[in-house]
Amino acid sequence: MKAIIPVAGKGTRLYPLGLTKPKAMLTVLNRPIIDWTLAALEQNGIKQVAIVISPDEFGSQIKAHLSSNKSLTIEFYEQKEQLGTAHVIQVAREAIPDGDEFIVIYGDDLYGPNNIKTLLEHKGPALLAQEVSDPEKWGIFQIDENNNLITVVEKPSTPIGNLANIGCVKLTSEIFDVFSKLTKSSRGEYELTDSINLFTKLSRLKVIPKSDYWLPIGYPWHLLDATDYLAPLITEQILGNINNLINHGKLILPLSSSIGVDSIMDRDTNLIIGDNTIIGDNNHFAGNVVIGNNTTMGPNNMIVNSIIGDNVKIASSSIIRNSIIASNTIIKDRVSTIDHSLTNKTVLSNIKGNMVDTLRSNFGAVIGENSLIKEGTIIESGVKIWPNSTTLISELIIKDHII
Repeated sequence: MKAIIPVAGKGTRLYPLGLTKPKAMLTVLNRPIIDWTLAALEQNGIKQVAIVISPDEFGSQIKAHLSSNKSLTIEFYEQKEQLGTAHVIQVAREAIPDGDEFIVIYGDDLYGPNNIKTLLEHKGPALLAQEVSDPEKWGIFQIDENNNLITVVEKPSTPIGNLANIGCVKLTSEIFDVFSKLTKSSRGEYELTDSINLFTKLSRLKVIPKSDYWLPIGYPWHLLDATDYLAPLITEQILGNINNLINHGKLILPLSSSIGVDSIMDRDTNLIIGDNTIIGDNNHFAGNVVIGNNTTMGPNNMIVNSIIGDNVKIASSSIIRNSIIASNTIIKDRVSTIDHSLTNKTVLSNIKGNMVDTLRSNFGAVIGENSLIKEGTIIESGVKIWPNSTTLISELIIKDHII
């Protein structure tokens, strides 16, 4: 059994994070999303993988990252034009022998490995689904009384059901034969949902409930959602140096990293620290906190429910709440990010000119790579700062900082 993983998308809804990294290379618990996907496949005995990448720097990033993977046989295919989800599968046509079944799994979401096990255990083509309360936002399956697919409709304006396509399916090589019959959608693309609808005329497709987690990563705050789900599942491992740490939670600290004197981890905190990271004295951690590799943090900071990238430098006396700080960023003294966690008001964030509800009251800021946040900067909730930005001293930032 082979798998096809499409990772050629642009990730514009993930800006500013998607400006410098492909979606599949964004990290959850210090591990790129593509690594989570490959591990889930390998746990189920799938070791031959076709990965569809873009022909640009992003594709090169993925290819370079996976060049050290020796446990899988990985073939790369370039999608030279962005012609849709059906086209991206078609690009890897030669990877699948005629008559064979194969798995398609989206490379920028997180799937628990039991989902793949469920597909493999089912005889014949199948699609995994999850019940959702907002079907107008998803591809929705309409099924008959035997759970066979009737049709799939992308973001239906009128109700046809609430079973969402999670992007983890098992198909046969016959799916490639219907591509020539497709017409472009209103978006000007060839849609995989249209391929699947044509495929139902050739083969029965069973719709099966997912059997493990599915964590879609569409917006920056979804990385915080995924962290909130996965961080509590960690097993504590303290190998590095700690000095009088008050620990009421769980900690992952590699041998090459350390935490200074008199730091505090609140109750139920899950703190995950990468390699070669130095945490200074009197720091306070709460909630689910991930700190990357080669990062340094001075004294007297408070970090709550946040993701800190690699090679970040945080000075002293800052309060970072429910935020994402991308790699190679410098945070000077007394920087604060604001959220609405005390008001229970959900935060809106500007995505491509539209204010999108994050459905989180506890959402702070997203700071892109290589930024310099100067002393005393205060960043309002929902604000995003583009890569390579520099703020002013004591600046109050209330809207996206785009350069």
